[in-house]
Amino acid sequence: MEQEKKKPQELKHFEWKSVPGVPEIYSNYLYIGWTLDDVRVTFGGIKSVNVNSDSHIAEEKGSVVLSWRQAKNLRDMLSLVVDAFESKNGEITPPYLADPASGEIGKEQKPR
Repeated sequence: MEQEKKKPQELKHFEWKSVPGVPEIYSNYLYIGWTLDDVRVTFGGIKSVNVNSDSHIAEEKGSVVLSWRQAKNLRDMLSLVVDAFESKNGEITPPYLADPASGEIGKEQKPR
């Protein structure tokens, strides 16, 4: 006789508690690496961009390591929040950097 598949138990809502000293990190660049056990997301900030080169500088701000289960949960949550944002504000598109020497700064940017 086959064992019946059990439904995973749903977790109850957890109350978030603010703790003094917990950092808030802004990131406009990230890198993802993984092992068999977990996923590491390293967050950074772009410090220098040379429009005439493929070489740029990003400064590491911090990393978060997640179990694969929590990585999947994060993926699903981000998908929901991005879909909700885009439904109200339109599609998020990648930015295009103006070359300071071109006189394009302050003008609407078009994809190249």
